[in-house]
Amino acid sequence: MQKAAENLTPFSLELGGKNPCVVAADARLDYAAKRIAWGKLFNCGQSCVSPDYVLIDKKVKDQFLELISKEISMFYGDNLRPVMTLPGS
Repeated sequence: MQKAAENLTPFSLELGGKNPCVVAADARLDYAAKRIAWGKLFNCGQSCVSPDYVLIDKKVKDQFLELISKEISMFYGDNLRPVMTLPGS
């Protein structure tokens, strides 16, 4: 960055963060589940804005997990098989 500044050379930085999602108790959980699942699964999660974790109110955690599980099933179906097998499996 310092070298680029000395010569007024344009550059860009990849500053991918951990991208948390916050879900409050009064959130529309169906919308939150759909949008978080889409954001994570879009392009197989290979996006710099892909959510990495969810901070969620304990009061709605179980309901949210059920809803996001349904959304993931909508993306991939219910009959998932492993892409690879682990040694000893």
